[in-house]
Amino acid sequence: MNEHRSAVARGLSDKIHELSYFFLNIKKLTKVIENKHKTKDYPIVSEIDELNYSFSAFLNSIQSIKDSSQTSMDIKLSWQELSPSYGQFIFYCRNASTHDGALLINAGSGLKNYIIGPLRRIDNRGDVIEFDPPREDIFNLCSNITLELVDSVTNALINYGDNIPLIDEDSLRKNMEDAYASDFIPDHVKGNMREYQDDTIKKILTSNPNFVDNIVKSLSTLASNASL
Repeated sequence: MNEHRSAVARGLSDKIHELSYFFLNIKKLTKVIENKHKTKDYPIVSEIDELNYSFSAFLNSIQSIKDSSQTSMDIKLSWQELSPSYGQFIFYCRNASTHDGALLINAGSGLKNYIIGPLRRIDNRGDVIEFDPPREDIFNLCSNITLELVDSVTNALINYGDNIPLIDEDSLRKNMEDAYASDFIPDHVKGNMREYQDDTIKKILTSNPNFVDNIVKSLSTLASNASL
């Protein structure tokens, strides 16, 4: 279990970078759409579609960060804790996007794009859930959600970051044995790995990566991007 939680912690930084990627794509697309409105360069259907695709991916990255934070730190992190202002909206919005196939950005006003409601989806009990999205344009909505997520995950790391297991020698040796059993790795590479195995393990343990520091750096980059 500790080995798995270490691996999840290692991947959490990548998931934060993934969220940053989709946020920046949303930012770029909103600028493209604004400029096309200003120059009356229509239609903009393909750009709105791309904005919706990026927003769907943005929501899924948030789900991944929530799940990875819980697993790596061995905590419960509710949607309300992850985003006090938008948690319930993210929960329903992501479910509508993932399970119902809904493209949620459905309106424009002036140069901006919005999600307008009420939005409806059927929950796992067969009941119709109706919810109203925030009255914010899509770029500012994503920016505010991102900044709340950064604060919440940062606070979780402050309080529970010590729960993240460090890499240990037994886990490293097991991972190497798994590599030796793989048909994908050529035999000559496996031979080199075996020859230098002890030195490799020693170097990794000596420079044992600080998962918390790496995650905090990723969050700092994300916050900087969302604050622009």
